[in-house]
Amino acid sequence: SDYMINIRTCVDPTIEYSVGMAVDAEPGNMAGVTTQAFRDVIAGDPEAVWNSQLNCVTDAVNVLSSEGSACRSSPRIRPIPMFDPSEDVHGATPFVFTNFAGIFVEQVNRGGGGGQVVARWIGYTGLNPVSPAASTVATPFRVLQLVE
Repeated sequence: SDYMINIRTCVDPTIEYSVGMAVDAEPGNMAGVTTQAFRDVIAGDPEAVWNSQLNCVTDAVNVLSSEGSACRSSPRIRPIPMFDPSEDVHGATPFVFTNFAGIFVEQVNRGGGGGQVVARWIGYTGLNPVSPAASTVATPFRVLQLVE
């Protein structure tokens, strides 16, 4: 249940996560739990859509707007921790955060193993994603590899 809660609510906001922090992996096949949690995230703001012209989130009414004032925040914008896939991460082995990326959760497709989460890459969130007002600079990657 902690795993699902962490997806729904972006983990405990009193914990400050940062690049270089080691955390334990959550072992096991949790595809169904993952897709259900992301369906709940989408249900928290069902009118949010990505406005490709402004490169931001708007509501469905403003999806074609070119006015910057149409942009808004959404709980569907989430920080995603990143790690070095060359690390031997398996089971409950700790791994180290190497960066944080920002995504906008667009939809969950039905499919084998519970479904497929579709998200839009919106960039780096910086070194300290829980303190967006802090002056931080994200470290770019050399290669981005999605892992399952």
